Amino acid sequence: MKNLQTTKLKKAIRNQDIEYQRKKFDLEREQGRYVPKISFETDLAARARFFRSDMENFIRIQAPEIIRTVAGDPEKAPELIEFYLEHLEKWLDRYSKPKTWKVPLPA
Repeated sequence: MKNLQTTKLKKAIRNQDIEYQRKKFDLEREQGRYVPKISFETDLAARARFFRSDMENFIRIQAPEIIRTVAGDPEKAPELIEFYLEHLEKWLDRYSKPKTWKVPLPA
């Protein structure tokens, strides 16, 4: 009889702990500490498209400057690398800022 009461008490405590964890998670989700996985993945995909678009635009617009920077000279590779790294910081800065996306979801 004592073992049965001990087992019931342990189960009750375990169930209360589970309920506590569930309520704690719900509260943290309401406070914005968790986002649905689909929202996270959608945001990440949108950021990747933004980053790719930004890089493509940079390459297309800056092509003349890139050509002038190296003037066809492989010895100027360090200048070209520096040119890209300067712009990389700007890309990453824009990429990392909070954004509002309008991403069409598949039908």
